[in-house]
Amino acid sequence: MFSPIERIKENGRTKLSDVSENIRETTENILNSLERTVNELLDRHPKRESDIRNIQQLLLLKGERDLRYWMKKRQDNGEKFLKEFSISAEFFQRKFFELMALLEEVPQDGSVLDIACGTGDIAILAAMRGQKTIGIELNPSQIRMGKFYAQKLGIEVDLRVGNLLEGDLPAADHWVAKHPCAKGIALPDEILKRWESVDSAHTLTCMTCCQGKAQDSFPGYSGIDANEWKHLCRVSDWTNNSDEMKRFDGQVAMDKIDAFRVGFLREQGLSAEVKKVEGTIKGNMICCSRR
Repeated sequence: MFSPIERIKENGRTKLSDVSENIRETTENILNSLERTVNELLDRHPKRESDIRNIQQLLLLKGERDLRYWMKKRQDNGEKFLKEFSISAEFFQRKFFELMALLEEVPQDGSVLDIACGTGDIAILAAMRGQKTIGIELNPSQIRMGKFYAQKLGIEVDLRVGNLLEGDLPAADHWVAKHPCAKGIALPDEILKRWESVDSAHTLTCMTCCQGKAQDSFPGYSGIDANEWKHLCRVSDWTNNSDEMKRFDGQVAMDKIDAFRVGFLREQGLSAEVKKVEGTIKGNMICCSRR
């Protein structure tokens, strides 16, 4: 029986025959690196083999499908896809670490709501370990892709198009949000405030993101004014900068923003802390629960 890695490699030789030779080599290197990452994680976390294997399957499926789609849409041999999306071994490694960390924080008992879910990574992975899951996302094309991935993996998951700022959110025991971001809206803060007001939601895990798009959306936290918020949001975008000092300053700004978020939750009598995902950028997770 082929491993997932071997199946994708075989697909690469047959169904992706028009990939240029240098892209084929790059793809092969990415796959080999991902396999090493999987083996290292299995050695370090043997009790989490199921999560590790599930993440591996999902990332391989997404990578293969995205490459095929890009080549068809752009008449590209794969070079533009890898360049414009910065696809690399490091990219897949970061994604792996992020998903591992988020799943570790989401309790395995109870239902899960994946908010601003994109293609529903967390909803799909939680469903793969047997939980009832719902994903909500504003972009219909992202939901279509998530349903495609779930169908290919043989998973039943409820992925819906919806605006988390309007109306009631679906009921669930545990909320999770991975890098929620929207232009003109401090989306992580909207999620935190909505979770705080819903007593039936026991936990929230929110992996935050740079906030340049939300610099004009001040959430009104105590201890900071709108001008300082705007400045921190702008600087937080430097987490993607090629300059090491600017990346450092960007992370410091993100840490300060998240500290105000945690302070708000604690003022409401809730348990909240920031945890960091090693080996990734923008790896702050705000982990909350009701006491």
